[in-house]
Formats: sequence, C-alpha cells, structure tokens
Amino acid sequence: MSSGAYWLGALVRSEAGHDTGRIYLVIGYDLNEYTQRLYLVDGKYRKYLEPKAKNPKQLTFLEQVLDDRGFQDLLEEDLESGARDREVRRLIKSYKKENA
Repeated sequence: MSSGAYWLGALVRSEAGHDTGRIYLVIGYDLNEYTQRLYLVDGKYRKYLEPKAKNPKQLTFLEQVLDDRGFQDLLEEDLESGARDREVRRLIKSYKKENA
C-alpha cells in the first residue's frame, strides 16, 4: 500500500484481533516508515471522535463507498448531533444488505 488516501472512504473488514469480522469505515491514516495505521469507525462501538487505529495488514478492503466529495460531506456534518456516526452506520448497513 503506497498511499493512505486510497483507503479513505472505504469499508474494510477486520481479519485479526477481538473485533474479527467487524466492518469499519476508514476516516484517516498514518503511514510512514515507522508506523502503518488506518483510523476506523463503525458509528456504534467506535464513534467518529474516538476512531480505532489498526494495522492495514489486519484488514480486508471491501468496497469504496465514499468518493472525495462524499468524504468531504461527511466531514462537514454537525459533530455534536451525531450525524457523522448515523451516516457511517447507514453506509455499513447498506453494504451488509447488498451483500447478504
């Protein structure tokens, strides 16, 4: 993986750890020569203000659900109302329904 920007707005599934099988939305990244971390939210257990940091090697890419504009729209949602977390839950639920 050369660019973390490729992962932004993507749905991923955890393949290792206590959260194996859980689906997350990628909202950030920190990829340098010493660390590789993607920041993940699911809107329920991992809220937007407290993302989970996870090594990309422990994740499977599922689907790109937000393009650049959609991702910017998500960032502009009202932080206090929980709109970001609701939108993340909606995206994950929609993916699960389509791929059931």
